[in-house]
Amino acid sequence: MNKKFKGIFPALLTPFDENDRVNTKVLEELVDYNLKKGVDGFYVGGSTAEAFLLTEEERLLVMKTVSERAKGKCTLFAHIGCISTAQAIKFAKAAQEMGYDAISSVAPFYYKFSFNEIKKYYFDIVDAVELPMLIYNFPAFSGVNLTVDNIKEFLNDDRFIGVKHTSNDFF
Repeated sequence: MNKKFKGIFPALLTPFDENDRVNTKVLEELVDYNLKKGVDGFYVGGSTAEAFLLTEEERLLVMKTVSERAKGKCTLFAHIGCISTAQAIKFAKAAQEMGYDAISSVAPFYYKFSFNEIKKYYFDIVDAVELPMLIYNFPAFSGVNLTVDNIKEFLNDDRFIGVKHTSNDFF
């Protein structure tokens, strides 16, 4: 595996100000603080960042703020997950333009998609950009539990670099 994808990558939260707007100043301070502590990169825009509660503009603002503050200093993963493939691709293209090193996406949820539909979702995204993908297995909230055999189908393609596994079931 590429050295750039090894190490500690905290999932950044999204700070808000007293008017419920993204607080970019505090976000920059959070990035600086973690970099001084020696992290190897950041996972930006995932569940910890409340991505699905943010507007499109807010998600892009968080991605842009972190990119401008940290690009070149560490490795950046952009969580671009959405139920809509087109929306996820839009975020993936934005991440690529902003200089992110990789993208990640929770499997599309809510509608009980089949594995083949989920697989198509992921492949449509990686076909649209030139960034590697970290699959995000989060069964408790996505409603989708990717099995080892499912994951192997992705990892046979070099564009998929691993799995962010958020579950108490380590088997």
